[in-house]
This record gives sequence, C-alpha cells and structure tokens, in this order.
Amino acid sequence: MRFRTLSALFLGLAAACACPPEARRLVETPDFSTPEAASRSFLAALGCDDAEAEYRCLADRFKEELGAGFDAWLLARPRLREEAGPALDLAFQAESTGRRDLPPEEGRRRVLLWWGRGETPYVGFVLEEQYWWSLETRDGRRFDDLLAEPPARALSSPGRGRLLLGPLELPVPRWLQPEAVRSLTLGTEWRIRDLLPPPEP
Repeated sequence: MRFRTLSALFLGLAAACACPPEARRLVETPDFSTPEAASRSFLAALGCDDAEAEYRCLADRFKEELGAGFDAWLLARPRLREEAGPALDLAFQAESTGRRDLPPEEGRRRVLLWWGRGETPYVGFVLEEQYWWSLETRDGRRFDDLLAEPPARALSSPGRGRLLLGPLELPVPRWLQPEAVRSLTLGTEWRIRDLLPPPEP
C-alpha cells in the first residue's frame, strides 16, 4: 500500500520537538521558487508537525494519487509517524546530498533531490514544475488557479521589445469584465511529486 511505502521514507526525518523560529517562518511562508527551496519548505513543515503546510508542498498529481485530498493525508500521517518511532530531529538539519535532472513528464521539468546527513541520503524528493496564474480585480478580489501548460506557451513576440499574451483561457466568474482587472500574474513553482527511499548501499 502506498502509505506503508511512504512511512519508511519518514524514518529519521520526522521530528516531534519544538519548531525553531526559522523553520516556523518557512512553514508560514513557504518558498516554491526552486526544487531546493520547495524541499526545505516540506522538511520544515514535517519537522514542525504541520499537516496543512506539508500538504501545500505536494504537487497536484501527488495529491490526486492520495485519492481523497487533504483527508487522505491526515489519515496517513499518524501511521507514518508511529512507524517512524522516536525519530531523530533531522528535518531541520537535513542537507542536500545529491541532485539529478529527470526526463520531463507531460512537458514538466522534474528534478530528483536526495536529503540526509553528510554523504548519507535518507530520502529522495522528486519535484516537478507547476504553473499558476493569479488575478486581482480593482475592488481587491483575487482569483488564482493552476495552469495546464507553461506560461511561456501563451507568450509570443511580434517584434523586438514586445510580448503578446494569448490565447490563454482563465476560469473566472462570468461577471468579470476585462476593465475590472487590476493585475494578472503568471508563474512557475516547484512542488513534491513523489518520495523515494534511500538508494541501496
């Protein structure tokens, strides 16, 4: 079962101690700008025992594989921690022990990062790109969601010094008119797609 497989990956990484201030800041304001930053955000959430923060670090496709969203993650966590036992507080001290670019999957870049101590890896994170948009209206309302394709696919250059945006369809309310838009932001972020056990010695 997937949860039983995942439980072994948390051995030595889950932490039951107090959450250091620097980790708490990362939990409250996670950084998904790079694979390394996204991994650090997940490790901080894991060490601070914050289920919601852990879940936010997971890629959409990983969440789909859990089957029932956040509820499935909540159900899995107690068993993961129980099987891990009184684990060492490595979540805050883990170091990156290796990185490898993986072949793209469905057009998304992927990276494998190993985390552990010294040269000993304890867990591998497969991270993948996700694409998003955020729109703010003139009256302060905000709408955001994931994009199916990289933002760059919506951009074209008709000439030097000019970029055109389109065609790009965003699922916004029917009442929203173009003149009501104050800002539109497109971006890329990294989330955890999978967890891997350490390689055999």
